[in-house]
Amino acid sequence: MDDPRGNFFDPDLEAAELRFRDEGRDLRKVPMELRKGQVSFHHCRTLHGSGPNRTDRPRQSIAVHLQDAANAYRVAHDADGHQHDHPNNRLARRVDGKPDYTDERYFPSLWPSASSGD
Repeated sequence: MDDPRGNFFDPDLEAAELRFRDEGRDLRKVPMELRKGQVSFHHCRTLHGSGPNRTDRPRQSIAVHLQDAANAYRVAHDADGHQHDHPNNRLARRVDGKPDYTDERYFPSLWPSASSGD
C-alpha cells in the first residue's frame, strides 16, 4: 500500500503524529508498557504501535478485529476525497464487487446472535 497519507502497517509513528497534528486533530499520548503475556484492547481508530525491538528475538503479535453482524462494507473518503481501504478488504470474498464481511473463512462468528436461536 503506497498511500502517501500513511498506512496501517507503517512503523513511523512520528510521521503519523505529524499527519494528525497537520490535520488539526487532537492527539494525546498514553504510554502503555506490557509485560510478557499481557494484552491490550483499543478502539480501531486508536493510533498505536511500539518502539524498535532491541532484542535478538523476533517480536510476535496477533491482531483480532471484532465486528457485529450488522457491519457491512461501505466506501469511505477523507476530507481530500481519497478513498480509504483496509487490508482486511483484500481477504474477503467479493459480492457485487464489494468485500463481504460475512465470509466465514476470514470473518468467523465467535458466538451465535441472540436472534439466531442457537
